[in-house]
Amino acid sequence: VLSDYYMPNLDCQEALQLIRAVDREVPFVLVSGKIGEETVVSMMKAGATDFVMKDRLDRLMPVVSREIQNARVRRERLRVQEDLRRTESEFQTFIAKILEVIPDGLVVMDEHQHPFLSNHAFQAIVERYASRLGYTEDELKTLLIEQALQHVHSESGSAEIRIGRKSE
Repeated sequence: VLSDYYMPNLDCQEALQLIRAVDREVPFVLVSGKIGEETVVSMMKAGATDFVMKDRLDRLMPVVSREIQNARVRRERLRVQEDLRRTESEFQTFIAKILEVIPDGLVVMDEHQHPFLSNHAFQAIVERYASRLGYTEDELKTLLIEQALQHVHSESGSAEIRIGRKSE
């Protein structure tokens, strides 16, 4: 969108708001010769993508070309981000389905070793034994995960985790 700041039947700020309400990625280039710096800054903060003075119209084509390219890049970035979100969601659903058919208690950790997904078997173990051993469910989960991580980082390759009653 190319817009003069002073238009007979439309306020430029209203035009910008209308455009932004419909599509945040459409380039909006303000063209004027008689507005002050504060007005330009205000319009840029409101979402105008560039400003060209009327006495510098030689800049208009390069600005328009650049803004069209930038809009394409922004749209592509948004599309890729949405694809990534969808793929990540599908992957988590797939992993959750796999976890549910495994009879052993399993917990999936993120790269910082924080649990982000567990199966029903793990939850059943926690629910069944937490109060019997004197732990809250969160305490038992934490204890089980900590002990499992110790075995993962050891050289043994297999582990049996034993947890005794919580000492008073």
